[in-house]
Amino acid sequence: MVKFADRCRVCGLDFSRYNVGDGAAAFLILIITALVIGLAIIVQVLFAPPFLVQAAIWVPVTIALTFWGTRVAKAALLVSEHRRDAREGRLAPPDEP
Repeated sequence: MVKFADRCRVCGLDFSRYNVGDGAAAFLILIITALVIGLAIIVQVLFAPPFLVQAAIWVPVTIALTFWGTRVAKAALLVSEHRRDAREGRLAPPDEP
């Protein structure tokens, strides 16, 4: 799991109040898997490389895309939470007459 630092090195923003979770990672892996499988099929049809060549290409690409994509997706979710001032467990105070 990719984790955030406790605070931003530049501005000191406290990241601990945000909860981006792992939902982005599961969704991202589905997208990356579909993309890599599609590209692997295209490469197989066009060039017909041996299995070991396909593995040598797509295993590192899949790992790199997953790590990079998870980092980007979690950062995007953090930015979204920060802009909307989202927090867990906040209830609106009841309207008093």
